[in-house]
Amino acid sequence: RLRIDALAALARGRRKQAEKIYERIVELETKLADELLKSSPGQLIIASATGRAYGIHSKAFNRLLGFDVGRMIDTIRDIANYYDVVEDPVETAIELVQKLGKGGIIFVSKSFGDNAVKTLLSSLNDSGLKVKLAKTPSDLKKFAKGELDILIGKSSYYGTLVRGVDLPERIRYAVFVGVPVHLQTLEKALYRPQRLIATALRVLDENYVKDLVKKISKLTPSELRLIEKLVRDKNACTNPENKTKLCELAEKLVELHSEVIASISRLKLDMLVLEDGAIVKRPKGYYYLVPDAATYVQASGRTSRLLNGYMTHGISIVLEQLEELVKLLEKRIKKYIVGESALFKRLSTEALDKDLEKAELTRREPNVYGRRFKIETCLIVVESPTKAKTIAYFFGKPAKRKIGPLTVYETSFYNPHNNTLYIASIASTRGHLFDLTVEEIGVYGVVVDEHRIAPVYSSIKRCLQCERQFASNDSRCPYCSSDNIEDKIGIVDALRKLALETGIVYIATDPDTEGEKIAWDIYLAVNTYAEKLFRIELHEITPSELLKALANPRKLNKRLVKAQIVRRIEDRWIGFTLSKHLQSTYEMVWLGAGRVQTPVLGWIVNRYEEWKKQKRYIVKVKLTDITSITIPFEDKNEAKNFAEKVAKGAILIPIARNIEEIKPLPPYTTDTLLYDASRYLNLSAEEAMRLAQDLFEMGLITYHRTDSTYVSNIGIEIATEYLNKRKLVSQLALRHWGEPGAHEAIRPTKPLDVEELRRAVAIGE
Repeated sequence: RLRIDALAALARGRRKQAEKIYERIVELETKLADELLKSSPGQLIIASATGRAYGIHSKAFNRLLGFDVGRMIDTIRDIANYYDVVEDPVETAIELVQKLGKGGIIFVSKSFGDNAVKTLLSSLNDSGLKVKLAKTPSDLKKFAKGELDILIGKSSYYGTLVRGVDLPERIRYAVFVGVPVHLQTLEKALYRPQRLIATALRVLDENYVKDLVKKISKLTPSELRLIEKLVRDKNACTNPENKTKLCELAEKLVELHSEVIASISRLKLDMLVLEDGAIVKRPKGYYYLVPDAATYVQASGRTSRLLNGYMTHGISIVLEQLEELVKLLEKRIKKYIVGESALFKRLSTEALDKDLEKAELTRREPNVYGRRFKIETCLIVVESPTKAKTIAYFFGKPAKRKIGPLTVYETSFYNPHNNTLYIASIASTRGHLFDLTVEEIGVYGVVVDEHRIAPVYSSIKRCLQCERQFASNDSRCPYCSSDNIEDKIGIVDALRKLALETGIVYIATDPDTEGEKIAWDIYLAVNTYAEKLFRIELHEITPSELLKALANPRKLNKRLVKAQIVRRIEDRWIGFTLSKHLQSTYEMVWLGAGRVQTPVLGWIVNRYEEWKKQKRYIVKVKLTDITSITIPFEDKNEAKNFAEKVAKGAILIPIARNIEEIKPLPPYTTDTLLYDASRYLNLSAEEAMRLAQDLFEMGLITYHRTDSTYVSNIGIEIATEYLNKRKLVSQLALRHWGEPGAHEAIRPTKPLDVEELRRAVAIGE
């Protein structure tokens, strides 16, 4: 609550008030930490429903017990998903259930009222089936004993039938009367800034919203929550004292909110499909429907359960008036489930009969016809907190806990490549764990004698006083003498504890020499604590790449590790020696030199001197909107005189006609990426690589340290999809640009351009 108050104070321009609140937060956190140190550890057991905690309850878990509750979706399933678009889902459900017979459950969407349930009960009981609305545990017991043939329930995440029902012998199929949805009035739904922007882009002129898209895409999650509160309370920013940038943005969104609702009414739309849901006209007004993927997966999962260690086959049939809602449901399910279990097929009698037969066989002889899954607990270690978070959110909202200095994400997911369910902990090392010591040992931290060259490593430490980093066994900072330091050995201890918990460790650091050295250090640190340890390579941070890598682990490459060690020793010897020489020669302690930087700087100086000798003055003459010619001159005055003459008018006399096909440039490699980043964006190499690293870790581009121009089939599919959206697929010329190797070219992992990416961020995609 205090953090929100602080943000609100900042939004209103009351900086002193915000500072006082932050001081109070620090005071309370210190007091809480002291009290926790005095307390003795205990155990907490909660019901699964309690795990979906909000507000103060979730904060209590985080602050008192060191974890956040996640929300993972059960992805072990063997289900055939069918759908049919019908005029009356209730009547169609009655006919279908009469055909399918006993052993089914019916889920009624919130889109349909209690009258739909009454109609189903009346008609099905009249047909001879024993049907009841499931309300109590006794109803489930009667169904399990065969005293009831069919059960009916509401499509709600905490509905009686949706969760906690495990009757593989009895439940063969599920029929959904309407797609399970979250239902809100349009006015309330559009208080969310991202959703409001997404709707505005569809019903208003794009230029009208363009500026807001840019602003919303730059907001932090905390700012978005605050903006939503300000939009809900339309009078929050009316006070002149509250005129801040956030308030100004909120006022524009309030205006946009009214304009969007008015525009939808004016256009008399019956339905508008958006990225995350659909706006539907009902007798009482417009409503916003969002397919409830979690409820569908949980509810349909009642049909496919473990029986004697094998998975039974289940059938799920969705009857819906709006096909667009089914497609949106499928789209949302694909975020959590990989493979056929996420796909919907149009209902057909022939296919349904085959699945019914399969459902019977997997229950009669599960050890012959049922599917068996492997289950594996594991630890996935990466070097970046951003990468760890990106991976953890691939398959739903992960649980989160603290082990020492480490934030650990916990999630589960099914891998169709090796038929394995992974219960995974995901953590990051935050870069290298060890480095050459800065202590006076050997030659700048490397022991040299007639038999060996032995680098001496220490854990990396960071001074919390001066923010500088060093590797030493000393507990004091060598730069400012502070003893307030953070030691990477704390991360090593946490990784060892996690390795003991999970048993199997997958090291997923970057696929280069630096990443291999980090992987090697992790291996040495946790090898004796883990049952098995593997190296996996992620060339792009996407779910498909992760699943493929886990199914194809490898051993560590010691040659790459040795290459990094040699390079690090060269950096230390050459860099330290040259730097000390420069500092003593010029008496400037801030001067430095390096193994690579200094020769490159010399090369740049030489090239610059050569360029000055060959310098030319260019006059660029624009002929049309898309064509121009450039004319070089050695003399500046000559070029200037020519430009002045041409500016007054010129006649172009064609001498010859020649058509030349300009071939496209190859895909980006590291060097060409840096060149264009400097040429077109004025970015330094350091800035460009930092941005590329961020894009890679967020799963937006492939690995950015590569000399390969090869584009995989997945890359070609992405390019095809992008051009197809723009009706330019006829211009596509397919080529791989070389042979497959260790790396791929630098390319996008999604078919989005800059504006589409900005829009996706703004609408919360």
